[in-house]
Amino acid sequence: IYIIKTVGSHGYARKSAGLHPLEGVRGGMIRTKSATVVLRQDGIVHVTIDKGLTQTLEHAQENYGACLILVSKAPLLLLVDISGVHTLEAEARHYYGSQSMKGEFRAFALLTNASALGTAIGNIYLAIAKHSVPTKLHTNEEDAIQWLKKH
Repeated sequence: IYIIKTVGSHGYARKSAGLHPLEGVRGGMIRTKSATVVLRQDGIVHVTIDKGLTQTLEHAQENYGACLILVSKAPLLLLVDISGVHTLEAEARHYYGSQSMKGEFRAFALLTNASALGTAIGNIYLAIAKHSVPTKLHTNEEDAIQWLKKH
């Protein structure tokens, strides 16, 4: 995990096998092997998965870990943009679903492209990953942000 930009006063950094406190970090942006994870000023954690990628279990674990690094003590809102993803491997879908947001997030918006394939990928993911927070599929980023802000 590479921390590109940080703001604030608390956080964690990856060191060898685990996550360790990193003085002076709270929020910002993290670039993983497969995504860019940003903590926006409005409290939304925005994950953009790289275009054309097949999302693997390793990617899922690293991306979820990056989200946790950026989350402060208060539950935040999560926006994940999978509009350019080629596929989500079964292990990645199960991993994301098993995490069940664990209290770090109040709501989860999944952004996909408006094509039949994009909608199908999003709906398959939502059907398998039963989240414990309000979750909705969107094809428009601004609509997704407005929906999240209601939670």
